Amino acid sequence: MLEIGFGTGLNFILTAGLANQHQTVIDYVAIEYNLPPAELITGLLQNNAPQHSTLINTLGKLIATETSSVPFSFNEFITLTLRLENALQAALPKASFDAIYLDAFSSKNNPELWTANYLQSLHDALDNNGILTTYSVNRSFKDALTEAGFDWKKHKGPPGKREVITARRYPQRN
Repeated sequence: MLEIGFGTGLNFILTAGLANQHQTVIDYVAIEYNLPPAELITGLLQNNAPQHSTLINTLGKLIATETSSVPFSFNEFITLTLRLENALQAALPKASFDAIYLDAFSSKNNPELWTANYLQSLHDALDNNGILTTYSVNRSFKDALTEAGFDWKKHKGPPGKREVITARRYPQRN
């Protein structure tokens, strides 16, 4: 699993919580350019996902002490590699992820992360039938998804988001 834009780590904590619940192994790679302080992250996560306090506390300690991008195992199910780098310059191995959360700050603040060119690199990083999901649903972004080779669909969003998009990598593309 890959996340572009780790931010406060909410996607990670919710995904890790489900992995624990279902005893499913996840190897989570997150790329973040400007990581907020550990205290802010843990405070926000404790308010938004208090049921995952053990994971949140471990994440807070990791962020406060670790600055390299080595894999960190939370337990037998969850491994996180938090890469502190510019997503545009990050090397992404081809066909190596089943799912991608595209959670880059915003298309207004980071327009280059929402272009067909960048989306093509994410398309290439997905396995066949891999899924990309994001909160952006604007017309130019949907056109860029199509240009990059994705088949996308809009869905009703979670609380706070009216709609979201899931995009699948075409199996016939390399």
